[in-house]
Amino acid sequence: MCIWSGARAFISTADGLGDFIELEVVLAQDDDETGGEQEAHDMFARLGVTQADLVPLAYVDLLNPAEESPASSAK
Repeated sequence: MCIWSGARAFISTADGLGDFIELEVVLAQDDDETGGEQEAHDMFARLGVTQADLVPLAYVDLLNPAEESPASSAK
């Protein structure tokens, strides 16, 4: 982990998935989430990480995708 510009950056490799960076922007009590999200997007842009590179799931969800439920497979 490293701390960069008020954010924590975690760099890791997940077997079978590849390399990842996770940012946690630390907000002060009077900061709003929107500003924190913008700060994270700005940091990703400086690192060359595009919107298409972002993964909205946890590693475990990528490694073990949910099995299709009977309701979603019946058409």
